[in-house]
Amino acid sequence: MKLRGWIVPGPSAKVRICSASGRLIVLTIDTGFTGELALPMKAMRRLGFAGPVGEDPCVLGDGSVTSFPVFRGRIRWFGKFRVVQALASPSDEGLMGMDLLWGARLIVEPKRGRVRIEEA
Repeated sequence: MKLRGWIVPGPSAKVRICSASGRLIVLTIDTGFTGELALPMKAMRRLGFAGPVGEDPCVLGDGSVTSFPVFRGRIRWFGKFRVVQALASPSDEGLMGMDLLWGARLIVEPKRGRVRIEEA
């Protein structure tokens, strides 16, 4: 089983995942983000994620440290339900981080505009 994504100008790698409730969300793959997901609050509500269940301190790209509320929800991951933690992001863009990708194989082909995530 594999997930397929695409490349957008910038370039950024995008992938679509499904919540347990069947709602789809487009995420940017961010290999510099060590969490599972970072989602805007409106996406958190739309996907039915519960929380906040806590806070997580994070070091941002500019080196500053801030805390984000943590929510919990379920997604479909390689055909099975998986409980994930998502940081409430002030951005309008959702991110998929390395904790979610751990144990998977990420293949990015920018020239061909293709992204694949496979079970490893």
